[in-house]
Amino acid sequence: MKRKRIGILGGISYKSAIRYYELILRKYYERTKDYYYPEIVIFSLNFQKFTDLEIKNREKYINYIIEGITALENAGAEFVIMAANSPHAVFGEVEKRSTVPLLSIVAVTAEEAYQHTMKTLLLLGIKFTMQSSFYQNVCRKYGINVVVPTLPG
Repeated sequence: MKRKRIGILGGISYKSAIRYYELILRKYYERTKDYYYPEIVIFSLNFQKFTDLEIKNREKYINYIIEGITALENAGAEFVIMAANSPHAVFGEVEKRSTVPLLSIVAVTAEEAYQHTMKTLLLLGIKFTMQSSFYQNVCRKYGINVVVPTLPG
């Protein structure tokens, strides 16, 4: 059985890239009880450059994400996971320009919540994620409300 080579776009949050890598392999083993793990390629973006562009220049931000996805594709990745929430703010634009399929962690979250008949989700994350509306926009399609804590003061 041929398994797809997975691409993880990391560097956005090194901890989440590590977590995704570990989780994919652990879940694979739990499901199959064998060691024919999927091949995984990780490409790490420069975190500071990523966050600077996120705030200052949307087009360069998207281009930088696409550079990382292209590097993963060139390494044989057949689909890509962006291992952080914040790049999902531009997921639609990135997906249109990507030549490999992307897995949206936001859509997967909404689908899972819907399957469990959840009506409201609490979103915790970095300030950028909590002030953006990409989770709310996707979850609304499933009839799910997303709330964020209010900032003090």
